[in-house]
Amino acid sequence: MSVTAYFFIVYVQTFLSGLIAAAALYKYKQRDFVIRLIGILYLLSFICNVAAFIIWKSPWRHLLNVPGSIYDLGFVIICAIIFNHVFDNKYKHLFILVIVIYLIGSFLNLFLIQKLFITSFTKFSGSLMVIVFAVTFFYRLLIEMPTMHLHRLPMFWFNSGFLIFCSGALFLYAFTDYLVRVLDDDLRMYWSFHNLLFIVMDVLMLIGIRYDWLARHAKVSVKD
Repeated sequence: MSVTAYFFIVYVQTFLSGLIAAAALYKYKQRDFVIRLIGILYLLSFICNVAAFIIWKSPWRHLLNVPGSIYDLGFVIICAIIFNHVFDNKYKHLFILVIVIYLIGSFLNLFLIQKLFITSFTKFSGSLMVIVFAVTFFYRLLIEMPTMHLHRLPMFWFNSGFLIFCSGALFLYAFTDYLVRVLDDDLRMYWSFHNLLFIVMDVLMLIGIRYDWLARHAKVSVKD
């Protein structure tokens, strides 16, 4: 894959992150708690991408993976808060325990194992955790079936986005260390696949935000 095509995908993904952040954080105080968290997550994504661009063009290229590592931590923590909220705090202590273990492992990996290299071990474990959260949510959704029109639930789309992205990226993270250290691959093609998965998640997030907006608009119309 050419460098131009690779950066085009990155630019699209960054633009969508900014768009989702703006859409989710618009009229912040009136938005649902989950929508706010989605907005914060995508604002973090946008900031980390911009920071990576700046670092890439600076003399500090050895720090290029730092923004990605920060995003990885934010992604898992925010997802855990989202799912804990959706599960009505029933597993609060379990979520806290899992996050504490994840943070300890992530910092050990960042400072002692992979260090400033692509922290694929952290990405892999984080994606695995989110997959477990997402599958559990779908299981509860099927059992409880709060509505016959599941496609109108914003969380259905958010969860689908998390599950598709993490499931696809999981295999990439599993082989990243080997691809770089042993095969000396620049990961351009593989990371383009990663960013395309991210774009798919972005589209699903936008659909979920749209359904949230329609639901809020319908409530306002009924009150009026």
